[in-house]
Amino acid sequence: MTDELTRCVREALSHGASKLDIRSKLLEARWPEDEVDNALDAFADIDFPVPIPRPKPYLSAREAFLYLALFTTLYISAISLGSLVYRFIDRAFPDAATASFGFLELGAVRWSIASLIIAFPIFLLLSRTLYRSIRRDPEKRTSKVRKWLTYLTLFVAGGVLLGDLITVVFSLLGGELTVRFILKSLTVGGIAGSIFGYYLWDLRQADADPDRWAARHRGVQVFATAIIATVGAAIIGGLFLAGSPGMARSTRLDDQREADLQSISRAIDIYWAQRGELPANLVH
Repeated sequence: MTDELTRCVREALSHGASKLDIRSKLLEARWPEDEVDNALDAFADIDFPVPIPRPKPYLSAREAFLYLALFTTLYISAISLGSLVYRFIDRAFPDAATASFGFLELGAVRWSIASLIIAFPIFLLLSRTLYRSIRRDPEKRTSKVRKWLTYLTLFVAGGVLLGDLITVVFSLLGGELTVRFILKSLTVGGIAGSIFGYYLWDLRQADADPDRWAARHRGVQVFATAIIATVGAAIIGGLFLAGSPGMARSTRLDDQREADLQSISRAIDIYWAQRGELPANLVH
């Protein structure tokens, strides 16, 4: 939006012209429609002799921090949820060409659970805080950092969806579709699609319109409830899969004993190869 266009709109409003007439004339003069709408939206619909400007988009350091933390925890939660679901699929549909489900996989399960337990509640808290803040003051939707991060998230989610679809088609053409692959593709598509769909819907909502707040609030509640239930179920399933902390420690001790025995076996083999006899004892 140029200063020239803003001055033109201000002058026209000062002379009593309606926004509808101003818009029509500016479009007739071949001004871009989005610039015209932005210039008109810069002035409030208030009956006053002088045009009243709306607050301009702002960049608050506090809100920049909140939104950066919000989207960071969103990315961590999405990746951790996808990783956890991947482990469920690996356990339910094992692949004979890969190693069995062992300690490394359980470690990945525990890491995903820990990430979700920490990051997801923070994401919910920040979402609730920012949502209430915007509801009290709809003009805060003009925050530049909010729009930039939202569009960045849409770009990332859209890219993941595109890559997921390309991978599915490629595997279909190669005849390599399996239940494991299909479920993992659906997992990626479901998570990325939910994020993309929600934030695209959020951008299209007229939050400043009080008449739409009730319907939007109900939609957000339903979506949030579904997401919380999904993440909660994944965490509970992951805890059953990973086992108790005591079991994890016992497994690590068993793995250490196995490694020690393998080391002793290699040392005995080397001793036999060098001297042609077994060692009298294992003490060096």
